[in-house]
Amino acid sequence: MRSAGCWNRLTVGLGLMFALLCSAGCQSASAHGETVVRAGESAGPKAALTGLLDLRNRPVDPLRASSAKAIVLIFVRTDCPISNRYAPEIERLYQKYATRRVAFWLVYPDPDTLPEEIASHIRAYGLSLGALRDPQHVWVKRAGVRVTPEVAVWSADGRELYRGRLDNRYSDYGKERPAPTRRDLDDALAAILNGKPIASAVTIAIGCYIPELP
Repeated sequence: MRSAGCWNRLTVGLGLMFALLCSAGCQSASAHGETVVRAGESAGPKAALTGLLDLRNRPVDPLRASSAKAIVLIFVRTDCPISNRYAPEIERLYQKYATRRVAFWLVYPDPDTLPEEIASHIRAYGLSLGALRDPQHVWVKRAGVRVTPEVAVWSADGRELYRGRLDNRYSDYGKERPAPTRRDLDDALAAILNGKPIASAVTIAIGCYIPELP
């Protein structure tokens, strides 16, 4: 009987120890889960940078490990007549600054535009820039752009330096000057490269509205 009693007490003790270990393990797993959630939340903005895709559907972060003094994202659409009219000016700026530590990207925010349509559009308008897609509008929202064409210029450390129009050729919808009297993007890039403040860091772009995603 004493042996049986000892065995019963031993069994109960082992059961209590197992329960305590299980409880500690559950708490540890819970704490670990909370840590993972917090880490994911804190890394959210960084993870969001993968919203841009190249024409092979590979994620691209235009700011990552960039040695450029300015990274220019030009938001365009294949079917926007205003952004299409700006193709020569976009190419001119690219040729002027691409060798001066300025990186250029075309960004297509329309999720229904296929990569092959973008490639065809680039060829048709004689553009030499690299092209990216923003199907989830990660960078549309990050940059705060509303229309095409609209430009967002970033520093390599993630600061938005300029946002708005390429120039003032369009004073309003349906109102176009024969030639621009202000070349805002050109002036902004010159100021950045010369270490000077940008005269107008935000301007109003005229173009085709970017529809919100459903």
